[in-house]
Amino acid sequence: MTDPNPIPPNAAPPGGRSQAGSAYRTAPRRAGWFAVLLLLLLIAALAAGGYWVYQRQLGLEARLASVDTQLQAARSATEGAGRRADAATQVTRDSEARLAALSTRLDEAQRRDDALESRYQELNRNRDDWMFSEIEQTLGTASQQLQLSGDTEAALRALRSADARLNGVDSPRALDVRRAIAADLERLANTPRVDTARRAQQLDQALAAIDRLPLAGETPAARAAAAPVAASATTATATSTTPAAGWTERWRHFWQHAGTSLRDSLVGLVQVRRLDRDAGARDGDPMLVSPAQDTALRENLKLRLLSARLSLLARDGATMRGDLHAADDALARYFEPNAPEVTQLRALLADLGREPAQLAPPSLDGSLNALHQANTGSGG
Repeated sequence: MTDPNPIPPNAAPPGGRSQAGSAYRTAPRRAGWFAVLLLLLLIAALAAGGYWVYQRQLGLEARLASVDTQLQAARSATEGAGRRADAATQVTRDSEARLAALSTRLDEAQRRDDALESRYQELNRNRDDWMFSEIEQTLGTASQQLQLSGDTEAALRALRSADARLNGVDSPRALDVRRAIAADLERLANTPRVDTARRAQQLDQALAAIDRLPLAGETPAARAAAAPVAASATTATATSTTPAAGWTERWRHFWQHAGTSLRDSLVGLVQVRRLDRDAGARDGDPMLVSPAQDTALRENLKLRLLSARLSLLARDGATMRGDLHAADDALARYFEPNAPEVTQLRALLADLGREPAQLAPPSLDGSLNALHQANTGSGG
């Protein structure tokens, strides 16, 4: 076997061998402690590294758990956001639909507004035309009433009202119409007014008085003879028809009534009338009228007065004057001129004959023509 500790060739001499041996023995000890120290240091380092790694692992796990929690929260938030986004999308779609509907309504309202604005502008431009049309209609109605009823006051009011409405209009058409209205106002104001209602009432009174007029040459006794005759006839008839009267009383009244009738018939055969009139008068040659012609004469006179009344209502002055003149001639020829009834009636007919020949009021054609020209645009 070999020596575990060989001596090198250049070893020191034996005297120094003990020192070398003790140094040799001390060196392994130091190496062992050093190795142990290194081992302990290594173990401590490993332990520290493992602890650090463990702590780091714990931190990583905690962070991973936190990240996972955050991921879960984020996922939940994302899902909620998705749901809210879907809801928002639906709301957006609904809003878009409502917005589209509102836009459509707004367009329709805008179109209606534009149409109304256009109409308003048209009405504003044609304001004068509307006013002219209204005035023409008003004056047309007043003209019809004027021709039918002769109501000049209503026509004057209509003309003044139309002139007042046109007073604030500054246009050539309005000036032309106002000139025509002024001319009609002056002509209508200067026209003599005829009280048609009062004149018609006077003619009615004349018609009622014709039956009481005495004929020419008729005496007052002859005019009053009819009343006693009628009274006696009425008394005889009433007495004969009384149930309480006896046959002798009825027989007496019969002979009394027969005698009275015979006397009246004999009296009617001869009538005495005065014919002493002025030879130079218009009615100086009167014509005798038989009792049979009396009724026809009076009815003919009534027809003349009725014709005059109709001509008055129709505002035909010429025809009315002709009828009144014919009636006055009949009164002068056939009736007693000195009788108060005849005198009053002839005075009334003369008064009626003094009415103007042109009873019809003037028309409003000048104003109506000017308004028509203004409406058609040809008036300026």
